[in-house]
Amino acid sequence: MSPSRPSSRLLFRPACVDGLERRLAERSPLGPDALSIAKLALVLPTATVLAAPRAWALPAALGLFALFAVLDYLDGVVARGRRDPADARGALLGRVLDRLTDSPMLLVLGAHAARVVPLEGVLARLGFDLVLLALFVAGRGSTENRVRTALSYALLLALLFVGRGWAPASITPGRVVALLWVSVAFNALVALHNLGVLPKRRFADALSAANLACGGAAMVFVAGGRTGAAIACLLGSALFDGLDGAAARRWGGSRFGVWADDVADALSYGVAPAFALGALLGGGVGVAIGVAYAASVFGRLAYFTWTGGVGADGSFRGAPSTVGAVLVYTSLHLFGDAPALVGACVGGAVVAMSAFDVPYRHLGRVVERGAAAPMLWAAVPAAVVLAAVAAARFGPDGPVGLLFGLALAYALRPAARRFGEAWRNRSVGGGVGGACEMTPRRPPPSAPTPEEDAPEEEVPEEEAPLEKTLAPENAATPAEASSPTDPASG
Repeated sequence: MSPSRPSSRLLFRPACVDGLERRLAERSPLGPDALSIAKLALVLPTATVLAAPRAWALPAALGLFALFAVLDYLDGVVARGRRDPADARGALLGRVLDRLTDSPMLLVLGAHAARVVPLEGVLARLGFDLVLLALFVAGRGSTENRVRTALSYALLLALLFVGRGWAPASITPGRVVALLWVSVAFNALVALHNLGVLPKRRFADALSAANLACGGAAMVFVAGGRTGAAIACLLGSALFDGLDGAAARRWGGSRFGVWADDVADALSYGVAPAFALGALLGGGVGVAIGVAYAASVFGRLAYFTWTGGVGADGSFRGAPSTVGAVLVYTSLHLFGDAPALVGACVGGAVVAMSAFDVPYRHLGRVVERGAAAPMLWAAVPAAVVLAAVAAARFGPDGPVGLLFGLALAYALRPAARRFGEAWRNRSVGGGVGGACEMTPRRPPPSAPTPEEDAPEEEVPEEEAPLEKTLAPENAATPAEASSPTDPASG
């Protein structure tokens, strides 16, 4: 992690989203305060629906929650679009009202799920919300944070489901509790930053520590045979790892942060998956596969540290170790009873990570730079919907299988692209070489004329002297006929 020019925005937002929000702010019939009050009016109906043991409770509660989320989004959009820079007091009161209307929904859903979720965690989250609001009123920090908002809505939706026992195979109490404490920890980090205790240049270090903690938690879950929870921890490691690099490039980092990032990656993507291979496959074979995989990851991370690992075009050289860890965990979850198949997946991951001359798209840089950002903004909700459909159709193995397929497709994409190029160029040059060439071959020479194309007539050696004796004495030789006349001889 190297220091970088400070910037206020960590992740890119495409211009089309900004344009859409401006149009929404201009055309909304309600102001931000009216939208906040409308949000507050939805809390009581939601609590009533949750208390009703009816079959229609699920769609009704989801509808009310979706309406609450839409109103909250419009509230922020209209407030930003219609805010008068000179009216600082009105803007302050509007943001305070907006934040205060969010807390009752969290309290209602937390009380609804109190039998499976610790109430002290919900109260801790509410306490940090009030602390952040008080700091905002005091002029320290802002109430707008997209990561915090995403965590908040994920937590509210999880509390809604776990409280009624909906989708118990996918949304378990343990996962909801983990999400609750992650949200509390993130709010604590934001509060420390707003108080001036945690400067922005230390954000990357804190995110590396979170990556390290997720790797350790994955090992604990593997020891208990809970590969699904270990995969969730791996996804958390990947999220914190990506935010870690983005924060370091935006706000700078420290030498300790560089070391901490390497250690966290080695644990999360090398040691923890190797431990899972040894623990779940068992025996000498599992230990051998785990050791070989860990050695490959360490080599990959060393190469990345020494060379930067990213080409001039912003792509990885070789598949990132994150993809290798995803393939290991998901293959263990799906094919744990077939060690040979797990070994094949691990071998493929090792080959992809060691292919240092093969470029792989750096998705984090794509998001930061805004390249193809609209496509990614559409891809993330689509992936969430696909994961929900897979969970409903195949249970917990559905999302894991989807993740395995995405990681495998990413690992094989460069090879498939090169094979496609070779297939398109298979007729150039002919033969097997034309089909196996990875780069386009030189175009064939121009077609010869009929005279050039005609084969020369071979003359036997013994007849050559006789041909010379039959030639006229004054006939010029080919060399003389083709050479220019010497002026001196004329």
